[in-house]
Amino acid sequence: MKRKTQRITKDTTKAAPALVGLLHKTVTGPQAQLRFPQIIIDAIPTPVFYKNTQGVYLGCNKAFEQFLGLPREKIIGKTTNEVLPQDVAEAHGNKDGELFAKGGIQHYESLMIMPDGKRHDVVVYKEAFSDARGGVAGMVGVVFDISDRKKMEGMLRDSRSELEIRVKVRTAELSKANEDLHIEMDKRIRVEEELKAERRLFIGGPTVVFKWKNEEGWPVEYISANAKEQFGYEPSDLTNGKIRYAQVIFPDDLDRVAEEVRRYSQEGLSFFEQEYRIVCSGGKIKWVRDFTVVVKDSDGVITHYHGYVYDITVRKQIEQRIRESELRYRTILDSMGDAIHVVDENLKILMVNKEFKQWNKELGLTAAMTGRALYEVFPFLKNEVRQEYQKVFKTGKAVVTTEVYTINKKQLHTQTRKIPIIEEGKVTYVLTVIRDITEPRKT
Repeated sequence: MKRKTQRITKDTTKAAPALVGLLHKTVTGPQAQLRFPQIIIDAIPTPVFYKNTQGVYLGCNKAFEQFLGLPREKIIGKTTNEVLPQDVAEAHGNKDGELFAKGGIQHYESLMIMPDGKRHDVVVYKEAFSDARGGVAGMVGVVFDISDRKKMEGMLRDSRSELEIRVKVRTAELSKANEDLHIEMDKRIRVEEELKAERRLFIGGPTVVFKWKNEEGWPVEYISANAKEQFGYEPSDLTNGKIRYAQVIFPDDLDRVAEEVRRYSQEGLSFFEQEYRIVCSGGKIKWVRDFTVVVKDSDGVITHYHGYVYDITVRKQIEQRIRESELRYRTILDSMGDAIHVVDENLKILMVNKEFKQWNKELGLTAAMTGRALYEVFPFLKNEVRQEYQKVFKTGKAVVTTEVYTINKKQLHTQTRKIPIIEEGKVTYVLTVIRDITEPRKT
């Protein structure tokens, strides 16, 4: 009913010029005809009024009386200043003056005070009418209350802003998106109505929403329409049982995924995450991240798994390239005869090669180095060493030094090269090459 009323109001507003034109003819007709037109005007549910050029109300309909909360006797013969609050009356009075000066038709949005004491948003349509000599004799006006429309527009703006924020959150870094989506899904998936909201939110995006039955092969009860775009499958083929979700999972991953689902369910988890591969309709393989909420009935029995799946293939490819690059990098470092380690700007040791480990072992130093601070592993280092690292990070230039240390009663002469590793114009790491120049060591 509310939507129907809003539609009628909108349509009526569109028809306002025609209505004003009709009223124009009515109020400018012969005086003998005014009684019958007054009956017609009173039958109009929209507030109608007409004034002379002095701004004095000549007439109005019942809807206008109700709109102002005043009887007709207290309106006719009065000016706007006498029936409306001063600030509101001044605004409408200025508009009246413009219309009387220019003639023609006028419409604008403004405020009015209703009988309930509240300010209401309105659209006012006015048209000047002429006397027998063609001069402006007054005007007729129609008032439309658009408060509900304004409120609805505000709600729509708020909803649109909320949707835009959610979309931005879901397309930010995966770690942040996951955290937000976990909370959102845990709240929304409890009620079936919220499923519809999630469908509207995700439809057309990269995230596919699923609802699986807790049965063999995980038959799909619901899947969002963007499954076609993301994976090539018609949603109906999955929901009608033609294809079960287990058939979509890459065969080499299926046993692991099934075991994880079984274990997580037995452990009583309310939600869990998985990463696995999906075979798309055309045979293409994609990596996905699956966030699933466990749905139980009133007896605590699992009936469904409800969640969302999104493509992480690019991330997996990047991770693979990083692993391959790191392997090549480590292989190169391990093949070198000097002791080498890599530190970050906090002087935390990120990587050491085999020669460095062997060197430390021969000196009787700790074997656990990776992930620890340089001065924690080697407390005997002088403060000058810290300053040298700071210089490399600041200037981006290598520093070469020689040192003499006594470690476990062994005197050690070393030559050290601190070499910057620069990424995007900034020193992010320092590769340290230590050469023992005391004497050749046994290997």
